[in-house]
Amino acid sequence: MKDLLSIMEDARPDPRRKHGTVLDQAAKRELKGIHYQETSREAWASFMPKSATTDAAIIEHIDRSGTKGMADCEVEAATGISHQTVSGNRRHLVERGLIKPTNTFGRTKSGRKAIRWVCAWHFDPKIHANREGA
Repeated sequence: MKDLLSIMEDARPDPRRKHGTVLDQAAKRELKGIHYQETSREAWASFMPKSATTDAAIIEHIDRSGTKGMADCEVEAATGISHQTVSGNRRHLVERGLIKPTNTFGRTKSGRKAIRWVCAWHFDPKIHANREGA
């Protein structure tokens, strides 16, 4: 796997813009219809240095799951990272094209369905592409 910090370099805060990040063209195409509040993006940008360590932990665990993937709740249990942090950081990893949704589900503690996520390099359209946005 490519060094996480070099992968994330493409998503660094863009000094030419007040808000937002630099995304590659493929990631921009996948973001169609996804909108976040400016305050969420500002908070994320200010948290970026600490976030890199969290992102690495999330990617490491999802990567280990291979094509099976992991639901956020499974990542939370494996890492000890809070739900809010896992779901927020995972969303940004999706925006950067590093994580993709699958057409399979895990279960939360309360029994609700939870989307499983895979690393982009494990994504197989034959297995995972039956989900909108995959």
